[in-house]
Amino acid sequence: MRAPLRIAAAVAGLAPLFAGHASAQVQPCTGRNLLDELKAAESASYDSVRKHADATANATKLLWKVEYEKARGTSYLFATVALSDERVLKFSPAAQQAISSVRRVAVDVANVEARRVSEGLNVLHGIGKLTFKDGSTLASHLTPVEQQTTVKALARSGLPADVAARAQPWAALALLSTSDCEQKRVRAGKPLMAPFIAQQAEKRGLGTVDLETVETQFEAASGLSPAMQLSLLKGRVATVAFDNDLNETIAQLYLAKDLGAIWPLQMALAKKQGVDEAALKAWHEQVVVERAKRLANRLHQHLVSGSVFVAVDQSLMTGPSGIVALVTNQPGFKVTPIE
Repeated sequence: MRAPLRIAAAVAGLAPLFAGHASAQVQPCTGRNLLDELKAAESASYDSVRKHADATANATKLLWKVEYEKARGTSYLFATVALSDERVLKFSPAAQQAISSVRRVAVDVANVEARRVSEGLNVLHGIGKLTFKDGSTLASHLTPVEQQTTVKALARSGLPADVAARAQPWAALALLSTSDCEQKRVRAGKPLMAPFIAQQAEKRGLGTVDLETVETQFEAASGLSPAMQLSLLKGRVATVAFDNDLNETIAQLYLAKDLGAIWPLQMALAKKQGVDEAALKAWHEQVVVERAKRLANRLHQHLVSGSVFVAVDQSLMTGPSGIVALVTNQPGFKVTPIE
């Protein structure tokens, strides 16, 4: 079973707004459920995914209540997913009540417009983290077919052509983090989940806080060795045509509150594409675990003050090193799952 790799999804939603805005008929990104297909075709791989998923802490809820003894009001943690699918944007009554009860909302990054992303890339270029240090070009490491996909993605970046040609694989990987279908939906006015939540908060007159910047998201991806980045990029390019299937699978897992299956499924599919397992583990450590720690540290002051609704990608919320566990383990905090 050929299936998509979208490891770059952890760098949430940076690609869709590059081409600007346009009015168009909005089509759903329909696809197949890859986990169901894995169960039917490769039971051993499915059992491995299921075992990992079932052992993942805090992966069967989307919403948690956070209480702190000196806080001025209850806070909430909410797991998001980087999709524009209308199904995931229909919040439950409990989630709506939580948002209505707070004074402010915190998301990972709300503004991923083209100008802001281009600025972020230029910042990384300015500190020497964008291009190959040996002066080589990305094309020299790719096949002609792989080049076509990466050149198209980098052309949307706003970088000068000579800089884009020398960009390290992480940049193309980040720019390919969202499928073509999702990009078209965003350009037609269907936002991804984090920007959508920020928009709703603004309409209600709530203050909004970004927990990260575009630059820090990019820095997390750039920390891997070029060889590991290249392995991940090749796997990503090989499966672009199957993006809608992975989108559909992730949407169904999210709606089923089966968050623990999302990462091990992507791991299993990536290995089938020949992606180095060490690169996958390094990606997870750098782009998920370390980012979760940084966000939890930034969140501390907001949760101590209280009355904040925190919406962050599900990959950063779950597991023993996720934000839910990190907040739970801080003195004075009580974290209660809601739904």
